Amino acid sequence: MTVPEMARMRPVSRQHIQALVNDLLALGLVGYQDNPAHRRSKLVRATEKGQEAFSALKRREFSALNRLASEISPAALQQADRVLTELISAFDSAQWHAITKEFSPKS
Repeated sequence: MTVPEMARMRPVSRQHIQALVNDLLALGLVGYQDNPAHRRSKLVRATEKGQEAFSALKRREFSALNRLASEISPAALQQADRVLTELISAFDSAQWHAITKEFSPKS
């Protein structure tokens, strides 16, 4: 993906994504590749080192989540799922958007 494509997928600026990509470039975790669809906007791809780092991160995360899940009862997980689902729905509601709009700076 290009930096602008990544930024469009998140509620952050292109500049923020560019700063992250620059850090990853400095670490050798990503590199640029020519983009056949756009002459100036390069594609960002994980390097072999980046792919290995991401795989290691996923393994550590999976292990930690498995340990955590084994310590929480299925009933508690179901309750947490219900609460989080309700919160997501509430934050996505027209009522919540109307409330937050009241506190937004006026243009």
